Amino acid sequence: MRRTFAKKDTVRPLRAACDWRPSPGIQVAVAALKWLLASGADVNACTVPGYSALTIAAGYGHAEMVDILLRCGADDQQTTRIGKHSALWFAARRGHTKVVDLVRGATSAS
Repeated sequence: MRRTFAKKDTVRPLRAACDWRPSPGIQVAVAALKWLLASGADVNACTVPGYSALTIAAGYGHAEMVDILLRCGADDQQTTRIGKHSALWFAARRGHTKVVDLVRGATSAS
């Protein structure tokens, strides 16, 4: 049976795609992310504590995912509900310089 996701149900699949630990299988997660966004997933959907796909991908240093999310309109200024942390904060805290540069570029362009 093929399952499709309504816009309101996209938080869990988007998070699952971006919550992929660095490994050779990351390209599968990137493909899943692209498919979810092409299928109408809300790029700014958040979990209850306020984690978006962008904050999760930035925290893990997934530069390709961050680039895709920003190009699809992810809000780089969105913060978590607890702590008010942004994608830039998560990337910088964990030393992901390439992601920091991507998010800074999006911030300066907006």
